[in-house]
Amino acid sequence: MRLTLIFLLCSVQLLVNAQSKFKNISTLDHSSAKVKILMLGADWCTICQANETQIEKKHFLSNKNFSEVSFFKLNENYPNPIYFNGKVYLFEQIGFNQGTHQLVRKLFNESETSYPTFLFLDTQNHLIESWSGFINESEIESILNGILNQVDAPDSVKSI
Repeated sequence: MRLTLIFLLCSVQLLVNAQSKFKNISTLDHSSAKVKILMLGADWCTICQANETQIEKKHFLSNKNFSEVSFFKLNENYPNPIYFNGKVYLFEQIGFNQGTHQLVRKLFNESETSYPTFLFLDTQNHLIESWSGFINESEIESILNGILNQVDAPDSVKSI
């Protein structure tokens, strides 16, 4: 009995730790997080994979100041439709397992075209800040602290 209980407790802890810090991209539009961080990437991008792993391992989001922050990721070849700002965006296939999601293309119209790119959005999906390239924990914390200090200033954001 004791062994079973210990096994169950360890299993639950492993499942909790294995949960991704990234939320499902299909919930981006409905997320009520004060700040949404959207990582645009690609499966072939090794920097994206390294950044994703680095974000998954960090515990900085457990900081109480960042409790209203959510991470999302969108790879260019994401196959499913995404509802965003009143419109449905689809994957446009240009070859076998090749193509680009329309939402990735739209978001890159507003920022540099490089992977990874991080877009910091408010609750209404307005662009607050963007970052192209690898981002480390201290850079994310610095940007988030700046955003959270001025999140109520409406003239600090622009529409996507």
